[in-house]
Amino acid sequence: SKKARLPASKQAKGSKGKTKSPGPPSAASKAKAAAKAAKDQKDRFQKMYTEICGKKLSPPCNADSLLLNGLGQTPPVLEITVERFKKQETLALSMLLSSPDLVRNVGSLVFKSDEKEAKKAKAMERGGGKGRKAGKKKDKDKSKGTEKDKEEEKGPKAATDGSAKSKGPAPPPPPTNRPSSELIKCLAKFLFRCPSLTSLSVVGLTLANSDLRVLGRALSMNKKVHLQSISFVRVPMGDGGLSELSPALCGSRAVSIRVVSCNVSDYGGEYVASIIRAHGARRDEAVWSAGLRGEAVKAHSDRCPPEIPTMGALVLDFSNNRLADNAAEVIGEALANDEWLMGLNVGGNNITTKGAAHLAKGIAKNGVLRALVIAANRGVDAGVESEIAERVTSVAGTDAPPAADHEIVVRAMRSWSRWRAEEDGQEGAKRPRSRSPVRTPPSPQAARQERPGPAKSPSTKQPKTAPKTAAAAPLAAKKPAQAKKSPA
Repeated sequence: SKKARLPASKQAKGSKGKTKSPGPPSAASKAKAAAKAAKDQKDRFQKMYTEICGKKLSPPCNADSLLLNGLGQTPPVLEITVERFKKQETLALSMLLSSPDLVRNVGSLVFKSDEKEAKKAKAMERGGGKGRKAGKKKDKDKSKGTEKDKEEEKGPKAATDGSAKSKGPAPPPPPTNRPSSELIKCLAKFLFRCPSLTSLSVVGLTLANSDLRVLGRALSMNKKVHLQSISFVRVPMGDGGLSELSPALCGSRAVSIRVVSCNVSDYGGEYVASIIRAHGARRDEAVWSAGLRGEAVKAHSDRCPPEIPTMGALVLDFSNNRLADNAAEVIGEALANDEWLMGLNVGGNNITTKGAAHLAKGIAKNGVLRALVIAANRGVDAGVESEIAERVTSVAGTDAPPAADHEIVVRAMRSWSRWRAEEDGQEGAKRPRSRSPVRTPPSPQAARQERPGPAKSPSTKQPKTAPKTAAAAPLAAKKPAQAKKSPA
Protein backbone atom coordinates (compact mmCIF):
# COMPACT_ATOMS: atom_id res chain seq x y z
CA SER A 1 0.00 0.00 0.00
CA LYS A 2 0.96 3.67 -0.35
CA LYS A 3 1.05 4.07 3.44
CA ALA A 4 3.57 1.24 3.75
CA ARG A 5 5.88 2.87 1.16
CA LEU A 6 6.04 6.16 3.12
CA PRO A 7 8.85 6.67 5.64
CA ALA A 8 8.10 6.27 9.35
CA SER A 9 8.18 10.04 10.06
CA LYS A 10 5.53 10.76 7.44
CA GLN A 11 3.37 7.86 8.63
CA ALA A 12 3.36 9.31 12.20
CA LYS A 13 2.57 12.75 10.85
CA GLY A 14 -0.38 11.41 8.89
CA SER A 15 -1.76 9.51 11.90
CA LYS A 16 -1.70 12.66 14.05
CA GLY A 17 -3.83 14.60 11.57
CA LYS A 18 -6.64 12.03 11.57
CA THR A 19 -9.93 12.75 13.50
CA LYS A 20 -11.40 10.13 15.84
CA SER A 21 -14.80 8.58 14.98
CA PRO A 22 -17.61 9.74 17.29
CA GLY A 23 -18.58 7.21 20.00
CA PRO A 24 -22.04 6.35 21.33
CA PRO A 25 -24.09 9.35 22.59
CA SER A 26 -23.93 10.02 26.32
CA ALA A 27 -26.92 10.02 28.70
CA ALA A 28 -26.91 13.82 28.91
CA SER A 29 -27.09 14.20 25.14
CA LYS A 30 -29.93 11.67 25.00
CA ALA A 31 -31.88 13.57 27.66
CA LYS A 32 -31.35 16.85 25.83
CA ALA A 33 -32.58 15.34 22.55
CA ALA A 34 -35.65 13.87 24.26
CA ALA A 35 -36.49 17.22 25.89
CA LYS A 36 -36.18 18.97 22.55
CA ALA A 37 -38.42 16.41 20.84
CA ALA A 38 -41.02 16.75 23.60
CA LYS A 39 -41.01 20.54 23.29
CA ASP A 40 -41.43 20.33 19.51
CA GLN A 41 -44.30 17.89 19.94
CA LYS A 42 -45.97 20.15 22.51
CA ASP A 43 -45.71 23.19 20.25
CA ARG A 44 -46.97 21.19 17.26
CA PHE A 45 -50.11 19.90 19.00
CA GLN A 46 -50.98 23.26 20.57
CA LYS A 47 -50.46 25.07 17.27
CA MET A 48 -52.65 22.50 15.51
CA TYR A 49 -55.50 23.02 17.98
CA THR A 50 -55.36 26.84 17.87
CA GLU A 51 -55.33 26.82 14.06
CA ILE A 52 -58.38 24.54 13.97
CA CYS A 53 -60.32 26.77 16.36
CA GLY A 54 -59.30 30.07 14.75
CA LYS A 55 -58.91 29.43 11.03
CA LYS A 56 -60.46 26.14 9.91
CA LEU A 57 -63.82 26.64 11.60
CA SER A 58 -66.49 29.10 10.53
CA PRO A 59 -67.53 30.75 12.75
CA PRO A 60 -64.36 30.35 14.82
CA CYS A 61 -64.40 29.37 18.50
CA ASN A 62 -62.09 29.89 21.44
CA ALA A 63 -59.51 27.22 22.23
CA ASP A 64 -60.11 25.55 25.60
CA SER A 65 -57.35 26.45 28.06
CA LEU A 66 -57.45 23.14 29.97
CA LEU A 67 -57.18 21.15 26.77
CA LEU A 68 -54.28 23.34 25.62
CA ASN A 69 -52.40 22.77 28.88
CA GLY A 70 -53.01 19.03 28.64
CA LEU A 71 -51.64 18.91 25.10
CA GLY A 72 -48.45 20.49 26.43
CA GLN A 73 -47.70 17.59 28.78
CA THR A 74 -45.59 14.53 28.00
CA PRO A 75 -47.34 12.30 27.08
CA PRO A 76 -50.30 14.47 26.03
CA VAL A 77 -53.42 14.46 28.24
CA LEU A 78 -56.92 15.08 26.88
CA GLU A 79 -58.75 16.96 29.65
CA ILE A 80 -62.31 17.58 28.48
CA THR A 81 -64.79 19.57 30.58
CA VAL A 82 -68.33 18.96 29.34
CA GLU A 83 -69.75 22.42 30.08
CA ARG A 84 -67.14 24.11 27.88
CA PHE A 85 -67.75 22.04 24.74
CA LYS A 86 -70.73 23.28 22.78
CA LYS A 87 -71.41 22.58 19.12
CA GLN A 88 -68.43 24.41 17.59
CA GLU A 89 -65.99 23.31 20.31
CA THR A 90 -67.04 19.67 19.80
CA LEU A 91 -66.48 20.03 16.06
CA ALA A 92 -63.00 21.43 16.69
CA LEU A 93 -62.23 18.54 19.04
CA SER A 94 -63.32 15.96 16.47
CA MET A 95 -61.06 17.60 13.86
CA LEU A 96 -58.18 17.55 16.36
CA LEU A 97 -58.67 13.86 17.23
CA SER A 98 -58.67 12.93 13.55
CA SER A 99 -54.90 13.59 13.49
CA PRO A 100 -53.03 10.22 13.47
CA ASP A 101 -49.99 11.82 15.09
CA LEU A 102 -51.99 12.90 18.14
CA VAL A 103 -53.91 9.62 18.41
CA ARG A 104 -50.63 7.66 18.53
CA ASN A 105 -49.22 9.73 21.41
CA VAL A 106 -52.08 10.52 23.84
CA GLY A 107 -51.45 8.92 27.24
CA SER A 108 -54.59 9.62 29.31
CA LEU A 109 -58.15 10.87 28.88
CA VAL A 110 -59.97 12.85 31.61
CA PHE A 111 -63.69 13.33 30.93
CA LYS A 112 -65.20 15.44 33.69
CA SER A 113 -67.70 18.08 34.77
CA ASP A 114 -66.95 21.57 36.02
CA GLU A 115 -67.96 21.62 39.70
CA LYS A 116 -68.64 25.37 39.76
CA GLU A 117 -70.92 25.20 36.72
CA ALA A 118 -72.71 22.17 38.18
CA LYS A 119 -73.43 24.09 41.39
CA LYS A 120 -74.79 27.03 39.39
CA ALA A 121 -77.05 24.71 37.42
CA LYS A 122 -78.44 23.15 40.59
CA ALA A 123 -79.04 26.59 42.08
CA MET A 124 -80.93 27.72 38.98
CA GLU A 125 -83.02 24.55 38.96
CA ARG A 126 -84.01 25.06 42.59
CA GLY A 127 -84.74 28.75 42.15
CA GLY A 128 -86.64 28.27 38.90
CA GLY A 129 -84.82 30.95 36.92
CA LYS A 130 -81.95 33.37 36.66
CA GLY A 131 -83.29 36.16 38.85
CA ARG A 132 -84.50 34.12 41.80
CA LYS A 133 -82.30 32.80 44.56
CA ALA A 134 -81.96 29.10 45.18
CA GLY A 135 -84.36 27.52 47.64
CA LYS A 136 -86.67 30.55 48.03
CA LYS A 137 -90.10 30.60 46.47
CA LYS A 138 -92.38 33.56 46.44
CA ASP A 139 -95.76 32.90 48.08
CA LYS A 140 -98.63 34.35 46.12
CA ASP A 141 -102.00 34.83 47.80
CA LYS A 142 -104.54 36.69 45.68
CA SER A 143 -107.08 36.93 48.48
CA LYS A 144 -104.79 39.15 50.58
CA GLY A 145 -103.64 42.62 49.75
CA THR A 146 -105.28 45.79 48.50
CA GLU A 147 -106.30 46.58 44.96
CA LYS A 148 -103.26 48.83 44.49
CA ASP A 149 -100.93 45.93 45.41
CA LYS A 150 -102.70 43.72 42.89
CA GLU A 151 -102.37 46.36 40.18
CA GLU A 152 -98.69 46.81 41.00
CA GLU A 153 -98.18 43.06 40.71
CA LYS A 154 -99.97 42.93 37.36
CA GLY A 155 -98.17 45.95 35.92
CA PRO A 156 -94.56 44.72 36.02
CA LYS A 157 -95.65 41.29 34.77
CA ALA A 158 -97.31 42.75 31.70
CA ALA A 159 -94.34 45.01 31.11
CA THR A 160 -91.86 42.15 31.33
CA ASP A 161 -93.97 39.95 29.07
CA GLY A 162 -94.09 42.64 26.42
CA SER A 163 -90.49 43.77 26.73
CA ALA A 164 -88.97 40.27 26.79
CA LYS A 165 -89.96 39.73 23.17
CA SER A 166 -88.75 43.14 22.04
CA LYS A 167 -85.39 43.08 23.87
CA GLY A 168 -83.89 40.08 22.05
CA PRO A 169 -83.24 36.37 22.46
CA ALA A 170 -84.08 34.54 25.67
CA PRO A 171 -81.32 33.87 28.19
CA PRO A 172 -79.28 30.70 27.57
CA PRO A 173 -80.37 27.53 29.37
CA PRO A 174 -78.50 26.55 32.51
CA PRO A 175 -75.35 24.45 31.96
CA THR A 176 -75.72 20.71 32.30
CA ASN A 177 -73.18 18.02 33.16
CA ARG A 178 -74.59 15.59 30.61
CA PRO A 179 -72.48 15.50 27.42
CA SER A 180 -74.05 15.75 24.00
CA SER A 181 -74.38 12.72 21.75
CA GLU A 182 -71.88 14.28 19.27
CA LEU A 183 -69.25 14.55 22.01
CA ILE A 184 -69.85 10.93 23.09
CA LYS A 185 -69.46 9.70 19.50
CA CYS A 186 -66.30 11.76 19.07
CA LEU A 187 -64.70 10.23 22.18
CA ALA A 188 -65.86 6.73 21.20
CA LYS A 189 -64.07 7.04 17.85
CA PHE A 190 -60.95 8.17 19.68
CA LEU A 191 -61.11 5.24 22.13
CA PHE A 192 -61.52 2.84 19.24
CA ARG A 193 -58.42 4.14 17.43
CA CYS A 194 -55.97 5.16 20.19
CA PRO A 195 -53.31 2.47 20.87
CA SER A 196 -51.24 4.36 23.46
CA LEU A 197 -53.97 5.22 26.02
CA THR A 198 -53.08 4.06 29.54
CA SER A 199 -55.60 5.89 31.77
CA LEU A 200 -59.33 6.65 31.44
CA SER A 201 -61.07 8.78 34.09
CA VAL A 202 -64.74 9.87 34.06
CA VAL A 203 -65.67 12.20 36.94
CA GLY A 204 -68.98 13.80 37.96
CA LEU A 205 -70.95 13.27 34.73
CA THR A 206 -74.54 12.20 34.14
CA LEU A 207 -74.31 9.49 31.48
CA ALA A 208 -77.28 7.59 30.09
CA ASN A 209 -77.13 3.84 29.53
CA SER A 210 -76.84 4.45 25.78
CA ASP A 211 -73.76 6.66 26.35
CA LEU A 212 -72.12 4.00 28.52
CA ARG A 213 -72.96 1.35 25.92
CA VAL A 214 -71.22 3.36 23.17
CA LEU A 215 -68.09 3.96 25.27
CA GLY A 216 -67.99 0.34 26.45
CA ARG A 217 -68.21 -1.05 22.90
CA ALA A 218 -65.41 1.23 21.74
CA LEU A 219 -63.16 -0.03 24.55
CA SER A 220 -64.04 -3.67 23.86
CA MET A 221 -63.38 -3.43 20.12
CA ASN A 222 -59.95 -1.79 20.48
CA LYS A 223 -57.64 -4.79 20.89
CA LYS A 224 -54.45 -2.70 20.68
CA VAL A 225 -55.09 -0.49 23.72
CA HIS A 226 -53.80 -1.70 27.11
CA LEU A 227 -55.35 0.54 29.74
CA GLN A 228 -53.67 0.50 33.14
CA SER A 229 -56.36 2.41 35.03
CA ILE A 230 -60.15 2.79 34.53
CA SER A 231 -62.00 5.12 36.90
CA PHE A 232 -65.68 6.16 37.15
CA VAL A 233 -66.28 8.52 40.09
CA ARG A 234 -69.62 10.19 40.96
CA VAL A 235 -71.30 8.88 37.80
CA PRO A 236 -74.84 7.82 38.85
CA MET A 237 -75.00 4.87 36.47
CA GLY A 238 -76.73 2.36 38.76
CA ASP A 239 -76.99 -1.34 37.97
CA GLY A 240 -78.15 -0.70 34.40
CA GLY A 241 -75.12 1.38 33.54
CA LEU A 242 -72.76 -1.12 35.17
CA SER A 243 -74.32 -3.90 33.09
CA GLU A 244 -73.52 -1.90 29.92
CA LEU A 245 -69.91 -1.40 31.05
CA SER A 246 -69.41 -4.92 32.38
CA PRO A 247 -68.21 -6.53 29.08
CA ALA A 248 -65.59 -3.81 28.63
CA LEU A 249 -64.44 -4.02 32.27
CA CYS A 250 -64.21 -7.82 32.12
CA GLY A 251 -62.27 -7.77 28.85
CA SER A 252 -59.83 -4.99 29.78
CA ARG A 253 -56.34 -5.54 31.16
CA ALA A 254 -56.49 -2.64 33.59
CA VAL A 255 -54.49 -3.04 36.80
CA SER A 256 -56.90 -0.75 38.70
CA ILE A 257 -60.69 -0.49 38.24
CA ARG A 258 -62.62 2.09 40.26
CA VAL A 259 -66.42 2.49 40.35
CA VAL A 260 -66.87 4.90 43.27
CA SER A 261 -70.09 6.69 44.30
CA CYS A 262 -71.98 5.38 41.27
CA ASN A 263 -75.22 4.24 42.97
CA VAL A 264 -74.58 0.52 42.39
CA SER A 265 -77.09 -1.47 44.44
CA ASP A 266 -77.02 -4.94 45.97
CA TYR A 267 -77.88 -6.53 42.61
CA GLY A 268 -74.64 -5.09 41.15
CA GLY A 269 -72.56 -7.52 43.20
CA GLU A 270 -72.88 -10.07 40.38
CA TYR A 271 -71.03 -7.72 38.03
CA VAL A 272 -68.26 -7.17 40.58
CA ALA A 273 -67.86 -10.94 40.99
CA SER A 274 -67.85 -11.42 37.20
CA ILE A 275 -64.98 -8.92 36.87
CA ILE A 276 -62.94 -10.85 39.47
CA ARG A 277 -63.64 -14.19 37.77
CA ALA A 278 -62.92 -12.95 34.22
CA HIS A 279 -59.58 -11.36 35.11
CA GLY A 280 -58.53 -14.42 37.12
CA ALA A 281 -59.47 -16.86 34.34
CA ARG A 282 -57.44 -14.94 31.76
CA ARG A 283 -54.29 -15.10 33.87
CA ASP A 284 -54.89 -18.74 34.83
CA GLU A 285 -54.91 -19.65 31.14
CA ALA A 286 -51.67 -17.73 30.59
CA VAL A 287 -50.01 -19.51 33.52
CA TRP A 288 -51.23 -22.90 32.28
CA SER A 289 -49.80 -22.26 28.79
CA ALA A 290 -46.49 -21.10 30.31
CA GLY A 291 -46.15 -24.33 32.30
CA LEU A 292 -46.82 -26.74 29.45
CA ARG A 293 -43.11 -27.39 28.72
CA GLY A 294 -41.85 -27.83 32.23
CA GLU A 295 -42.88 -27.72 35.87
CA ALA A 296 -46.17 -26.21 36.97
CA VAL A 297 -46.17 -22.41 37.41
CA LYS A 298 -48.03 -20.89 40.37
CA ALA A 299 -49.57 -17.42 40.53
CA HIS A 300 -47.26 -14.66 41.82
CA SER A 301 -44.34 -17.12 42.09
CA ASP A 302 -40.75 -16.59 40.99
CA ARG A 303 -41.26 -18.82 37.97
CA CYS A 304 -44.34 -16.85 36.88
CA PRO A 305 -43.51 -14.52 33.96
CA PRO A 306 -43.65 -10.89 35.17
CA GLU A 307 -46.11 -9.79 32.48
CA ILE A 308 -48.86 -12.26 33.52
CA PRO A 309 -49.92 -10.59 36.85
CA THR A 310 -50.40 -7.24 35.10
CA MET A 311 -52.72 -8.76 32.48
CA GLY A 312 -55.69 -8.04 34.76
CA ALA A 313 -56.95 -6.20 37.80
CA LEU A 314 -54.80 -6.17 40.94
CA VAL A 315 -56.93 -3.64 42.90
CA LEU A 316 -60.70 -3.06 42.77
CA ASP A 317 -62.50 -0.11 44.38
CA PHE A 318 -66.31 -0.21 44.71
CA SER A 319 -66.61 2.07 47.73
CA ASN A 320 -69.48 4.45 48.59
CA ASN A 321 -72.15 2.50 46.72
CA ARG A 322 -75.16 0.48 47.96
CA LEU A 323 -73.73 -3.03 47.99
CA ALA A 324 -75.26 -5.20 50.72
CA ASP A 325 -75.12 -8.78 52.03
CA ASN A 326 -76.14 -10.54 48.79
CA ALA A 327 -73.36 -8.74 46.93
CA ALA A 328 -70.90 -9.62 49.70
CA GLU A 329 -71.86 -13.30 49.39
CA VAL A 330 -71.16 -13.55 45.64
CA ILE A 331 -67.97 -11.47 45.99
CA GLY A 332 -66.79 -13.79 48.77
CA GLU A 333 -67.36 -16.82 46.53
CA ALA A 334 -65.33 -15.17 43.75
CA LEU A 335 -62.49 -14.34 46.17
CA ALA A 336 -62.35 -17.96 47.38
CA ASN A 337 -61.37 -19.14 43.87
CA ASP A 338 -59.10 -16.20 42.96
CA GLU A 339 -55.29 -16.16 43.18
CA TRP A 340 -54.43 -12.76 41.68
CA LEU A 341 -56.35 -9.86 43.28
CA MET A 342 -54.31 -7.97 45.89
CA GLY A 343 -56.71 -5.30 47.15
CA LEU A 344 -60.49 -4.82 47.41
CA ASN A 345 -62.31 -1.77 48.79
CA VAL A 346 -66.01 -2.12 49.63
CA GLY A 347 -66.10 0.57 52.31
CA GLY A 348 -69.04 2.94 52.70
CA ASN A 349 -71.67 0.42 51.55
CA ASN A 350 -74.61 -1.32 53.28
CA ILE A 351 -72.83 -4.55 54.27
CA THR A 352 -73.77 -5.92 57.69
CA THR A 353 -72.22 -8.62 59.88
CA LYS A 354 -73.83 -11.34 57.75
CA GLY A 355 -72.17 -10.05 54.57
CA ALA A 356 -68.84 -9.50 56.31
CA ALA A 357 -68.92 -13.15 57.44
CA HIS A 358 -69.24 -14.22 53.77
CA LEU A 359 -66.21 -12.07 52.89
CA ALA A 360 -64.23 -13.59 55.79
CA LYS A 361 -65.13 -17.07 54.58
CA GLY A 362 -63.94 -16.18 51.07
CA ILE A 363 -60.56 -14.75 52.07
CA ALA A 364 -59.93 -17.77 54.32
CA LYS A 365 -59.29 -19.77 51.13
CA ASN A 366 -57.50 -16.87 49.42
CA GLY A 367 -53.83 -16.51 50.28
CA VAL A 368 -53.05 -13.53 48.04
CA LEU A 369 -55.36 -10.65 49.10
CA ARG A 370 -53.27 -8.09 51.01
CA ALA A 371 -55.95 -5.42 51.67
CA LEU A 372 -59.71 -5.62 52.27
CA VAL A 373 -61.51 -2.43 53.34
CA ILE A 374 -64.96 -2.83 54.94
CA ALA A 375 -65.04 0.36 57.04
CA ALA A 376 -68.07 2.70 57.22
CA ASN A 377 -70.59 -0.06 56.55
CA ARG A 378 -73.85 -0.71 58.41
CA GLY A 379 -73.04 -2.23 61.79
CA VAL A 380 -70.39 -4.86 61.11
CA ASP A 381 -69.56 -6.83 64.24
CA ALA A 382 -66.18 -6.06 65.78
CA GLY A 383 -65.36 -9.78 66.00
CA VAL A 384 -65.83 -10.31 62.26
CA GLU A 385 -63.79 -7.17 61.52
CA SER A 386 -60.91 -8.41 63.69
CA GLU A 387 -61.08 -11.82 62.00
CA ILE A 388 -60.80 -10.24 58.55
CA ALA A 389 -57.99 -7.94 59.72
CA GLU A 390 -56.00 -10.87 61.15
CA ARG A 391 -56.24 -12.89 57.94
CA VAL A 392 -55.31 -9.95 55.73
CA THR A 393 -52.36 -8.90 57.92
CA SER A 394 -51.08 -12.48 57.99
CA VAL A 395 -50.89 -12.41 54.19
CA ALA A 396 -49.42 -8.90 54.16
CA GLY A 397 -46.66 -10.04 56.53
CA THR A 398 -45.29 -12.53 53.99
CA ASP A 399 -42.83 -11.66 51.22
CA ALA A 400 -44.52 -9.38 48.69
CA PRO A 401 -44.56 -10.59 45.07
CA PRO A 402 -43.11 -8.28 42.39
CA ALA A 403 -46.60 -7.20 41.31
CA ALA A 404 -47.17 -5.60 44.74
CA ASP A 405 -44.53 -2.97 43.87
CA HIS A 406 -46.48 -1.80 40.84
CA GLU A 407 -46.92 1.98 40.86
CA ILE A 408 -50.72 1.84 40.60
CA VAL A 409 -51.00 -0.79 43.36
CA VAL A 410 -48.81 1.24 45.73
CA ARG A 411 -50.83 4.40 45.02
CA ALA A 412 -54.12 2.59 45.70
CA MET A 413 -52.88 1.16 48.99
CA ARG A 414 -51.81 4.62 50.13
CA SER A 415 -55.18 6.14 49.28
CA TRP A 416 -56.93 3.37 51.25
CA SER A 417 -54.89 4.14 54.36
CA ARG A 418 -57.57 6.63 55.52
CA TRP A 419 -60.07 3.76 55.66
CA ARG A 420 -57.64 1.61 57.63
CA ALA A 421 -57.01 4.54 59.98
CA GLU A 422 -60.77 4.67 60.57
CA GLU A 423 -60.78 0.97 61.46
CA ASP A 424 -57.87 1.36 63.87
CA GLY A 425 -59.53 4.38 65.52
CA GLN A 426 -56.71 6.81 64.80
CA GLU A 427 -57.39 10.49 65.30
CA GLY A 428 -57.68 12.80 62.34
CA ALA A 429 -59.12 10.20 59.98
CA LYS A 430 -62.28 11.37 58.26
CA ARG A 431 -65.04 8.75 58.20
CA PRO A 432 -66.77 8.71 54.82
CA ARG A 433 -70.53 8.67 54.97
CA SER A 434 -72.34 5.46 54.15
CA ARG A 435 -75.06 6.03 51.59
CA SER A 436 -77.75 3.82 53.05
CA PRO A 437 -81.03 3.56 51.12
CA VAL A 438 -83.01 2.69 54.29
CA ARG A 439 -83.19 5.04 57.24
CA THR A 440 -84.33 3.45 60.48
CA PRO A 441 -86.83 5.68 62.33
CA PRO A 442 -85.91 6.72 65.88
CA SER A 443 -87.47 4.93 68.82
CA PRO A 444 -90.55 6.54 70.47
CA GLN A 445 -88.53 7.26 73.59
CA ALA A 446 -85.81 9.06 71.61
CA ALA A 447 -88.46 10.96 69.64
CA ARG A 448 -90.05 12.14 72.90
CA GLN A 449 -86.68 13.34 74.18
CA GLU A 450 -85.92 15.22 70.95
CA ARG A 451 -89.39 16.78 70.81
CA PRO A 452 -89.23 20.32 72.27
CA GLY A 453 -91.57 20.79 75.24
CA PRO A 454 -93.06 23.95 76.77
CA ALA A 455 -90.55 26.35 78.25
CA LYS A 456 -90.46 26.29 82.01
CA SER A 457 -89.77 29.44 84.00
CA PRO A 458 -87.08 29.02 86.66
CA SER A 459 -89.23 30.64 89.42
CA THR A 460 -92.33 28.40 89.22
CA LYS A 461 -92.01 24.86 90.50
CA GLN A 462 -94.49 22.18 89.55
CA PRO A 463 -95.51 19.78 92.33
CA LYS A 464 -94.33 16.23 91.96
CA THR A 465 -97.10 13.68 91.51
CA ALA A 466 -96.72 9.96 92.02
CA PRO A 467 -96.71 8.16 88.69
CA LYS A 468 -99.61 5.83 88.05
CA THR A 469 -98.66 2.22 87.75
CA ALA A 470 -99.94 -0.03 84.99
CA ALA A 471 -101.83 -2.20 87.50
CA ALA A 472 -103.72 0.74 88.96
CA ALA A 473 -105.25 1.72 85.61
CA PRO A 474 -107.76 -1.17 85.27
CA LEU A 475 -108.81 -0.84 88.94
CA ALA A 476 -109.68 2.78 88.39
CA ALA A 477 -111.75 1.81 85.38
CA LYS A 478 -113.76 -0.85 87.35
CA LYS A 479 -114.54 1.47 90.30
CA PRO A 480 -118.15 2.75 89.98
CA ALA A 481 -118.74 6.42 89.86
CA GLN A 482 -120.04 7.82 93.17
CA ALA A 483 -123.28 9.77 93.05
CA LYS A 484 -123.14 13.36 94.13
CA LYS A 485 -124.77 14.04 97.51
CA SER A 486 -127.59 16.51 97.53
CA PRO A 487 -127.28 19.48 99.92
CA ALA A 488 -130.44 18.26 101.74
